[in-house]
Amino acid sequence: ILITTLLLFGYLQRQLGKQESTSRALEDSEARYRSLTNDVLDQASVGVVIHDSKKRITWINRAFEQMLSLSRGDLLGCSSEQVLEKFLSTHLEEGTTAAEAFLKDYQHSQHETGRELLLRSVGDQGAHWIEYSSQQILTGFYAGGRIEYYTDITERKRAMAEIQRRARHQEAINAVISAASQVTDLENLLDTALTPCV
Repeated sequence: ILITTLLLFGYLQRQLGKQESTSRALEDSEARYRSLTNDVLDQASVGVVIHDSKKRITWINRAFEQMLSLSRGDLLGCSSEQVLEKFLSTHLEEGTTAAEAFLKDYQHSQHETGRELLLRSVGDQGAHWIEYSSQQILTGFYAGGRIEYYTDITERKRAMAEIQRRARHQEAINAVISAASQVTDLENLLDTALTPCV
């Protein structure tokens, strides 16, 4: 009996050791996951929204939170369509067909990538351009859901506008130079034609 008790005690001790090891591994894995979401994804400058298969918001990062000027707690668990509808009506210029088209496509699960939206100023943020892209989640716990990206492209839009402004300015200068050279050519022609023959 003593040997059996000692063997049983040794066995239980090994099992407890394995359980502690498994528990530590699980804690490490959870810590890595928290670090991934809190230290990496939450710090991204691109707004990220994750939806489950029922179109409920399950996670957003800080950048998206700041774009909407809403708190994460107000958005988690909400229908993404309702949040988006409120977002578009609050942030897009009135009478804009882009908002209506975007919402209609979104409601019918037609997630067009590369759509650009001009947002009016909110709080201390001036008006800015956002590019939307999305992809379906195919595997894992969120299979059937979506991950959406909202990228602030305001600086790119400003740079393009400046390039276009400079191109128009250069075209105007070229037109003046061309007109001036034609006047000079006409003066030379008249001088030649009116010069008496010797």
